[in-house]
Amino acid sequence: QHWEKRLGAEGMITRKFRDDLQELMNQLAEGSFGRTNLMSALSVEWVPVDVAEIIAGSSLAIDEMPEVPFNVRKCMSIGRRLRDPLSEISQLFNPDNDILRLHLS
Repeated sequence: QHWEKRLGAEGMITRKFRDDLQELMNQLAEGSFGRTNLMSALSVEWVPVDVAEIIAGSSLAIDEMPEVPFNVRKCMSIGRRLRDPLSEISQLFNPDNDILRLHLS
């Protein structure tokens, strides 16, 4: 069984948290806490949140999930982006021109 943790990355605090979480996951996988094989394969990934924030606030997402809070819609977008990046990013090309809200650097 493969376990993964995803972090929406917004700054240095998140990066430090990711590093600490990865270290904890490595210790769990090695059995450093007295339990062997607690988790066999762990990974922590750094995920940019720019597209997720735009999609979570889009009229499409609000119409699709009106009772779901913004941060939950953002998390769902991050998960979908990791599973199928092209499909998720293509949602920015819509009648509301959400693609124009994406800051390119």
